[in-house]
Amino acid sequence: MTLDVFIGIILTAAALCIVVFLTFWSRHIIERIHAHHPGSLREIQKEIINGNES
Repeated sequence: MTLDVFIGIILTAAALCIVVFLTFWSRHIIERIHAHHPGSLREIQKEIINGNES
């Protein structure tokens, strides 16, 4: 196995992990927004900025 193949496998695995993490993180935010039913975009932004109480 050459060094190029090894580096390619490592980068592909890292990219896959990042995509999975971002997917779960986004899903968490969407579910939190759905559960609290904020009335406006401003309320959603305040809730996201002010904390992770949920």
